[in-house]
Amino acid sequence: MKAKIKSLKNQGDGSAFAQAINPKKEALTIEKLRTFPGCEHYSDEEAEQVVQTIHQYVLILFECVSKAKVVPLPDTKNISYLNPIKKKAS
Repeated sequence: MKAKIKSLKNQGDGSAFAQAINPKKEALTIEKLRTFPGCEHYSDEEAEQVVQTIHQYVLILFECVSKAKVVPLPDTKNISYLNPIKKKAS
């Protein structure tokens, strides 16, 4: 079975996608990695390196997220995330 990767627009989409591709929360293997588009051609050594790299990356992310602090912003109504600053750099 080939995994189909769709556009993920928010955290809920990401969680649903993760649940769909790995409902039993099993560790990534080189065989599973090869089911993703673009990963079919990896040699055993390349696939193992990719799997190990992803595992290390996840550990780093988990450590960062678990240490993260929530910083409340008092007035976010005046912050525009959609309009970039138009001032030219000096």
